[in-house]
Amino acid sequence: MKNYSHLEQFAHSASRQGIYRDAARHFEHLRQQALDAGDQMRTMEMTQEAANCWHLGGCPKQALWRLLEAFHGLDNLGKDPSLMWDLRRQRFDWLRCFRPQASKLEQELAAMETLFQHHQYLPAADLWRCRAVLARGRGNHAEALHWLERAWYRHDGRGLTRSILAHNAGCAALELEDLHTAHVWLTQLHSCKESREDAQAGEADLATRVSLWEGDHLALQRQAKLLHPHAHPFEQSIWWRRTAALGVRVLLLDSTLGDPQKPDHPARYQLCHPPVVEWEADERFHRALLVVDYRLACLRFSLGLSPAEDLFYRQLPFSRGGLHSRISHTAIQVRIGRVYVALGRASRVASWLDAAYGCQWRQDLIKGREARLRNLQQLSARL
Repeated sequence: MKNYSHLEQFAHSASRQGIYRDAARHFEHLRQQALDAGDQMRTMEMTQEAANCWHLGGCPKQALWRLLEAFHGLDNLGKDPSLMWDLRRQRFDWLRCFRPQASKLEQELAAMETLFQHHQYLPAADLWRCRAVLARGRGNHAEALHWLERAWYRHDGRGLTRSILAHNAGCAALELEDLHTAHVWLTQLHSCKESREDAQAGEADLATRVSLWEGDHLALQRQAKLLHPHAHPFEQSIWWRRTAALGVRVLLLDSTLGDPQKPDHPARYQLCHPPVVEWEADERFHRALLVVDYRLACLRFSLGLSPAEDLFYRQLPFSRGGLHSRISHTAIQVRIGRVYVALGRASRVASWLDAAYGCQWRQDLIKGREARLRNLQQLSARL
C-alpha cells in the first residue's frame, strides 16, 4: 500500500509539472493495480486521470481508449452523476481538440445541461467554460468572454482551475481589442498563484500576448527566455507548446538576429524542430498561421523593412534607410513563392475548421495575410 501511495503522488506531481505522458504511464500502472484488486471506483478514477494526461500529452488515441473504457465502466457504478459529469466534460474537450464538429459539441453540451438541471450541485463553471470554448471556436469572442466571466465568479474550487478561465478570458478580451479588460484578467491570473505548470504557462502566454498588442519590446525581451521551449516540458505539455509558439513570434521581432531564413536563426530552428505529437485542431491552424507569418518576416527582411508583429498587426513595417534589397531579385521571388505555399496550407486548415464550426473568421485571417503579401509584392516591384 505504501508503494501504491508513493506512485500516486509521483503521478500527480508529474501532471502538475506538465510532464503529461510520464504522468499518464504512472496512472496506467495505478489503474492496473486497482483493476487487479477489484476496486471499481479506484479503477475509474485512475482511468480518467490517464485519459486526461494522454490528451494533454498529445496522445489522443490513448486518451480515447481510456475515455471509452470509463464510459463503459459507469454501468458498474450506477451511473454516478459526478463521474458522468467529468466524463462528459472530458469527451467534449477531446472532440473539440481532435474531431471538432459544432453539432456534436452541441449534443455534448445539451447532455451536460440536462445532467446539471437534475443535479445542480455539479460544478456549473465547467458547463459555462464549455459554452465559452464553443463560442470561441465560432469566433464569437464576446459571447465567450461572457461565459468565462460567469464561470470565474461561480468557480467553487472544483473542475478546471481558475487560471485556465482567466487565461481564456484575457485572450478573448484581446480578440475584442479590449486591452483594459485583458490587463484585468492578467492581474486575476497572477492572483491565482497556482504552482501548476499550466498556470505558469498561461500567465506567460497572456502576458506575452498583451506585450505584443502594446508593442512593448522591453517586456518582450524579458519574456523571451521564459518562452524558450528548452526551459520547460515542451514535448509533453500542450500549454508550453502553445507558449513556445509565441516565443517564435517574439524572436521574429528581434532585428539583431538578422535574416530569419538563416539556418541558425532561433525562430527558424524552433519551427524546424517541432514536438513529436498529434497536434490539436486549433494548434494545427495556429502553427500553419505562424509559418505564414515567418515567411512574411523573411520577405520583409529581404526588402529592407523592419520586423512587423503579425498576430495583432497594429504597427506597419517601415524602412529606416529607404527601401532596398538585401538579396537578389530572384531570391526575393523565391521568398514570395514560399509565402504563397504557406498561405495555401494554412487556408486548407482554416477552411476545414471554419466548416466544422460554421464560420469564416479563420479564413478572414488568411485573407488579411494575403493582403499583406500583395503590399510587399508591390514594394518589391519598385526595387
